[in-house]
Amino acid sequence: MNPYDGNYAMLGSLAFGAAAVLLFGVAAFIAAASLWRLRRDRAPAGLGLMLARHGLDWGRLAAVGSIGEVSSALDRCAECRARARCAQWLESGERDGYRDFCPNAAFFERITVAAKR
Repeated sequence: MNPYDGNYAMLGSLAFGAAAVLLFGVAAFIAAASLWRLRRDRAPAGLGLMLARHGLDWGRLAAVGSIGEVSSALDRCAECRARARCAQWLESGERDGYRDFCPNAAFFERITVAAKR
């Protein structure tokens, strides 16, 4: 038996641990950057109101949606050309009909189903 075998195993474990910490750090940085962007840019009001209409809040959204998915939804909402129709629909108190104009309709349906699991 080589006296260095234990050292090689320990070095392998350290290398794996370091890689895991690095990966976790990158993921945490991406999450922090996305949250910073959300605070800086202020989420479009319609998105938060639409979440509430579906019985969700930002905390629940974070639990069921990925960062990329939420970021894309924010972008779609910010660039939406149906804001007037959205505002009118939100004021009406209706529950259905948003699928006709909302570019995030599929997103809301998916996260609503995911949140109920």
